[in-house]
Formats: sequence, C-alpha cells, structure tokens
Amino acid sequence: MVTISLTDPSWLRLVEAEPAATPFHHPAWAETLASAYGFEAEGLLVEPAEGPAVPVPVVRLRRRLSSLPFTDHCPLLGPETSARAILAELERLRRAEHLGAIEIRDDAEGTGHRVESGHRHELDLGAGYEAVAAGFSKSKVSRKLRRADREGIGVRFDTGSRALLEDFYPLHVGTRRRLGVPVQPRRFFAELGRRVIEPGLGFTVTAEIEGDPVCSAVFLAWNGRLVYKFSASSRDRGDVGAAQAVIREAIRWGCEHGYRSLDFGRTDAGAEGLRSFKLSWGASEHDLAYTTLADRAPRTGSGRTHELLAQVLRRSPESLTRAIGTAAYRYTA
Repeated sequence: MVTISLTDPSWLRLVEAEPAATPFHHPAWAETLASAYGFEAEGLLVEPAEGPAVPVPVVRLRRRLSSLPFTDHCPLLGPETSARAILAELERLRRAEHLGAIEIRDDAEGTGHRVESGHRHELDLGAGYEAVAAGFSKSKVSRKLRRADREGIGVRFDTGSRALLEDFYPLHVGTRRRLGVPVQPRRFFAELGRRVIEPGLGFTVTAEIEGDPVCSAVFLAWNGRLVYKFSASSRDRGDVGAAQAVIREAIRWGCEHGYRSLDFGRTDAGAEGLRSFKLSWGASEHDLAYTTLADRAPRTGSGRTHELLAQVLRRSPESLTRAIGTAAYRYTA
C-alpha cells in the first residue's frame, strides 16, 4: 500500500480512469473537507494480490480513517471481485498503525461491520430530458412544476461563490435550524466555492420570486455524475414548486451536458417524506450501508440525545446555531 498526496497529478489520473468514480473521489472534495475542518487528507493506493492498485481517498480523524466524512456514498473503486482483498489490506493497515477504525462509505462485502444508513436514490439521465421528464410523478412533480411556472418563479444557475454564500447559505442556516440539525460553518461553503464550484466541479441553482431567493441547492458535477448535495428553502412563500423548479433545472443541465445520472444523496431511515419526494422523480432506490473495520461494531447514535439537541437548536436564534456549527461541527464526523 502506498500513500500519496491528493494534489499529485497521478491521483486524479487514477480516479478519472474509473467509470464508477463520483465527485466525492475527486481530490477537490477531500481537500475541501480538510481545509474547512482542519483534517488531514491523503490518498491510499491499495494493492490487492491480484489486479491493479485501487485509489481510496481518506481523511484522518484522530485515531481513525474515514473515506470520507460528511459524504453520502464513496464506493470502493475497481472490480467488485477485489472488494474483499481491498478490505483485507485496509485491515492490515489499521492494525499496523494501531487505528481504532477505518470507515468506508460503501456497503463493501468482506471483512468489517455493516452499518445500515438508510437509502440513496439515483436517476438515470442517459435517455435525455424528455424521456426523464416522462417519468416524473404527475401529482408530486409535474403539477408542482406547472404551479412554479404560473407563479413566475425565476431559476438562476450559478458557477461562482457569490450565490453559494449570499443566496444559498442564509437559506441553509434557516432550514437546518428548522429541522433541528447542526449548521455547517460558513467557511466550509467558502472552501467549497473556491475548490469545487469555481473550478467547474459543481454549481448552485436558486429559485427566486421577485428577486427574493426562496429555494437553493448545491450540485456536484464530475465524471458524468451529478450529486444533489445540499438543499435549503424558505417557508415564507409557501410550497409553490420552487424545489421542483430547482431540480428540474439541474436535470435539464445534466441531460444537455451528457451526464449519466443524478444521485439524490442519502435519505435516513424513517425519513419517509424525503424518500417519497426522491422517488417521485423516477429515481431508483438502493439500500445504503457503510462498512467499518474495527475490533467492535460501531455504536449507533442515541435517538433521545438527537431529539434533545434538535429541540435546543429549533429554539435557538440563528446566530447561536451558526456559532455552534462553527465551533463543533467538525466533531460530528
């Protein structure tokens, strides 16, 4: 096994050669996490007994490695038949470095503990926009899109940091507070804009009513794959189809630029409303599970603790929720 810098040109060449590589395998994503949260990111070239070396991006988190934190799905690359051998090599690394755990954001068959994490949804874009749109739910998508058009909702596509920080982020803070979940610090989105959005590896789509942003989403785009990574909205105008208008714009862009799929990201178990929303676009559903190499199975979070935290965040002013995220979000990795 060889460790290399993610800035080494050979790393990008390796992941570009893998059809299954997602935007999360691109070095810009791990570098964004490392810079925003003070982590150390590196690339592992895992060499199974048979077959070529397989690139695995990792971030070091105290006494463990993660591929990768704050990432919905980062599958092991290479042939499916090599997964067991890759995990065996990573387990040897864990023991040699006396690490507590190595986390893989993939349901990889072989050594390790399987941790169920909900579902993910993927929409095939290969047939073109008209064919994809024919699969939209008439009641949950098409009707909402017609309303958005009647309401005169404008949709703006941006590839710079301004929209990310000035349009998306304020909506993001309000949405996360409303949901009772921690807010990512603004510096993370500043790094995302600088390292991912501005170099052409993603974009922001914002829906507006009379110039007022009401919904905004961040998409990652690379290697023929779109990822619907972050979404936020305001409740001030009600449900006027703004979220549907934003996703339609991304789908249309992906089809026009030859992208193969749109990954709607992780849906936690029990989030049936979100799950139904993603299915309404005609997306295929896959069980989502992660693999942890460790002496013991990882603990799952306490539902009671999460609910208490959610209550505190919902009742706190936005300034406090932002301060909590700035100080503590990195420790949730």
